[in-house]
Amino acid sequence: MEGQVAVVTGAAQGLGLGIVEKLGQYGANVINGDLQYEKAGAAAAALSARGMAVEAAELDVADSGAVTRFFNRISEERGHVDILVNNAGVGQKVAPVVELSDEEWQRVIHITLTGTFYCCRAAGRIMEGQGRGSVVNIASINGQNPAATERGKEIVLANEIRKGGDHLVLRGKNGRPAWIDVQGHICPICGN
Repeated sequence: MEGQVAVVTGAAQGLGLGIVEKLGQYGANVINGDLQYEKAGAAAAALSARGMAVEAAELDVADSGAVTRFFNRISEERGHVDILVNNAGVGQKVAPVVELSDEEWQRVIHITLTGTFYCCRAAGRIMEGQGRGSVVNIASINGQNPAATERGKEIVLANEIRKGGDHLVLRGKNGRPAWIDVQGHICPICGN
């Protein structure tokens, strides 16, 4: 991964931050994109102090224009985008489905599913132009039941990226579910 440019969304903490760290350890130049810019910046500074090439950038995955500008800027500044890990997402307020408001449902869908789509589209356009790239979409274990949860649609999206990737020379990762120890930062890319 030496010299590859990787973007990890929703990486100010938890699993996303663990993925950033592992990619940095493998020599990737990692952009930690998150709405929590100060928190992402502190994490990036700590990893950079340990010799990793990590920087933070403010990214609102729910804003289509902002996502497109974000990826175009990275491509212009770095010359390429090699890896996208879509980790950003939110859960709904805990409530019975009969009490869940339309607004809450739309908020979760817009950030978690539509934000993933915006990032896949923006990065995919760049990767298509450069003839290579990898996209990893993170979904919860509930994603194995697409009828039951919005995150499940990310598995469908990953399948579509993978199928399209055969034509576009992109790789979409969608594998079997695995328990991820957020504290131990197990990386879905390399398994460590």
